[in-house]
Amino acid sequence: MISNLCAAKQSFLFTNTQPRFAFETFFLQKINLNKMTKPKVIKKSSTAAKHKIVANDRDGKSLGPAATTLLNVLAVLVVGSPNNDSIKKSKLQLMAEIKGKSTFANAQTKLKNAGFILVEKDTVFITSSGMGAATIDAANINIPATNAALHDATKEKHKLNAKQIALFDHLANGGTYNKKEVQVALGINASSTWANLMTSLKKLEIVEYDRETIRLTDAMFEIEGRPEM
Repeated sequence: MISNLCAAKQSFLFTNTQPRFAFETFFLQKINLNKMTKPKVIKKSSTAAKHKIVANDRDGKSLGPAATTLLNVLAVLVVGSPNNDSIKKSKLQLMAEIKGKSTFANAQTKLKNAGFILVEKDTVFITSSGMGAATIDAANINIPATNAALHDATKEKHKLNAKQIALFDHLANGGTYNKKEVQVALGINASSTWANLMTSLKKLEIVEYDRETIRLTDAMFEIEGRPEM
């Protein structure tokens, strides 16, 4: 069915110059992927790179800082993965450091309406026009290559204290642990101290727990996936 759909869409695209619907644009971008416009690169020493650069849509209307950051980070991720023109939403939100599901959703909608991205379920694709509108150096991000590098970056980003780091490191292998056993292992006697410690990392979306167990969230393993235990 998928092959028939692809053939039908390709037939349409080669006999019509302008796609009318989102899915037609998606197939057009996939066909023309090798011809994708290279993103603008601004040297870090330039005046523009020292300030937040806000992208505009095709009508010249400002996309706003969140959508601009999202677009730039997506471009960086795609350029870093030459064999893949799509990125998982969860990884994109994590790397763009956009807090709040509504903020991320609104930024995504702006980019989609501007024709800069295409969205399929949990995956985001960047279009040729999106690559052309992106400014690579404006993203100013370092993409971790491993889960360990992501963990280090997360600790630094949130300025975790000694107790938070100790809990983080105890859970770093991706396993699920009994909460009481972890509390004992870390030498935390006061229940209130333990509860506050867990809550502080949960708010940062670093850990998740239920009545009995605790572990790092899936977001902490976006680079290589959660190790099999």
